[in-house]
Amino acid sequence: MEPSLNQALLVNSANPISYTNGVTVTQNSTANATIRVPVPGFSPAGLNLVTNQGYSHYDGFILEASHAFAHNFQFKMDYTYSRSTDDDSGPTGSDLDSFTGNQLVPTYNRGVSDFNQPHRLVFQGVWSLPGPKTGLLGQLIGNWGLSGVYTIQSGLPFSISSTNGGGLAGLSGSVTVRANYVSGCTDAVASGRPEQNLNGYVNAACFVAVPNLAAGTVLSGLSPQEGNGTGTYIVGNNGVAGDTGIGSLFGTIGRNTYHGPDEHRFDLALSKQFPIHRFLGEKGNIQFRAEAFKVFNNVIFSNPAANISNSTFGHITSTLDSTGRILQLALKVGF
Repeated sequence: MEPSLNQALLVNSANPISYTNGVTVTQNSTANATIRVPVPGFSPAGLNLVTNQGYSHYDGFILEASHAFAHNFQFKMDYTYSRSTDDDSGPTGSDLDSFTGNQLVPTYNRGVSDFNQPHRLVFQGVWSLPGPKTGLLGQLIGNWGLSGVYTIQSGLPFSISSTNGGGLAGLSGSVTVRANYVSGCTDAVASGRPEQNLNGYVNAACFVAVPNLAAGTVLSGLSPQEGNGTGTYIVGNNGVAGDTGIGSLFGTIGRNTYHGPDEHRFDLALSKQFPIHRFLGEKGNIQFRAEAFKVFNNVIFSNPAANISNSTFGHITSTLDSTGRILQLALKVGF
């Protein structure tokens, strides 16, 4: 992960920041964030640490069932229930968006992984179709096989973000800041099929942007890093002309709290064996395959727009798989 080490710290009269020119800062605002940084001379988002340190944990449960039925039919079912959590799922990059929210308190970014899909169910079947296996009829109408794979899995997780937020830390606009949750709201994500909720998969009334706090607001129970603590801090302009004295905290919603639409797909293959022992020996054969991927051409929806400042917030406007149904033919020689 790549956190910013220079996020502005909260100050108060007991722990001010003093400069050699006689300036002492005891109040906090978005405007004075650049002079509350741990390392003067660098912006709050301008001093990053590339590190391989981080938190990651995975738990999984796998259930498998298989059976070979009469009449050359085989069936297998695999179900996986899993949970992957971390504080950063992506590779280290040049931007801070891979490490969201508060840069100095990694536990606030801990949540399910960006790739976490808790439920995955896969059905597989293979059927050797009845018919003659030898002789001329076997060459013409025998040795056909039908196989299919049906996959159902949970959608990918997403976070509700806000354009505003992180102002007191000096990171507004530099990192992804999560929004605030409206207390008491119980239907944040719509139930039912996503096709019925394309313009309202997320209930916009359940979320609000991180507010700008007015000058004079007293913040209690925080550490200088905006984590849990015992400090009390004042939002204000410290008497500096031109500083409006406003500022914003980080949002309160957890990372990757919600999941997008479930994913379904069915793949099918039809095959036929043509024995050619005369030319390639006892095991010689040519296999013809006709394969169809995503047979029903069902839509696999992307996650909804998740920034509450976006005019399409909560709307699903794209798909994960735009290839549609794919058909392909193949020949395989075995010997």
